[in-house]
Amino acid sequence: KGDFQVSVTRTLPITFDALTRALEDPRRRRQWLKTVDAELAGAGQAAFAARGLAPRPQQQAQMRFPWAKSRVMLYLAAKPAGKTSIVAANEKLAGPADVERRRQLWTEAFAALKSMVEE
Repeated sequence: KGDFQVSVTRTLPITFDALTRALEDPRRRRQWLKTVDAELAGAGQAAFAARGLAPRPQQQAQMRFPWAKSRVMLYLAAKPAGKTSIVAANEKLAGPADVERRRQLWTEAFAALKSMVEE
């Protein structure tokens, strides 16, 4: 039990700097998280409040946080043409049903994030 994992990746039409600023801004982050699953929103909000994104070289950042007995690793990386890749790797899931549910929740969360940054 707890050996399953899922990753969801999206490329967003926003620069790395603009996306990291949006995620680190409490107002913008709340704007995004109010549209996603309540447990995901709570875990994400707590993680940003506690530690935020950890910058890495070459326009990359990451953050780790617990979410309902699992672990999430969120990665951001600059891409060409002013875009940014965002990856949610969700580990320690109980089984295939959890994998599919988390895949759906992350897909919805990234779609909402994309809508927010396109406004």
